[in-house]
Amino acid sequence: MSENKDRPRGLIQALAGIAGFGALAGVMVTAMISPALAVASVGTNSAVGVFNALPEFIELGEQAQKNTLWAQNTADPADGYTQIAEVYWQDREEIALEDMSPYLVAAAIAGEDRRFARLSET
Repeated sequence: MSENKDRPRGLIQALAGIAGFGALAGVMVTAMISPALAVASVGTNSAVGVFNALPEFIELGEQAQKNTLWAQNTADPADGYTQIAEVYWQDREEIALEDMSPYLVAAAIAGEDRRFARLSET
């Protein structure tokens, strides 16, 4: 009976074949995963950039104020003026600290001093 010539000639050839197919499979998987990793990397860098751009503390600049428009009652300024309108971008009114919610006061202080949140919990 003749031997089958399709089988490997030895253990070394069989291991080399397995290693070759394993390397080929690794290259193919790497080629398929690389685009997904690149997209995830760009998304992660963008998200980190957004959080790094946030200010460390709340900075309040000058707020928009109400402007009052007045009209002269007559041609003589001594006759007085009449208020005809209030113009504003946002309806803001200044109030005393005592009239504010205690939560709002605590939030404003915590925005200025990060130790405040820890101190108020104890």
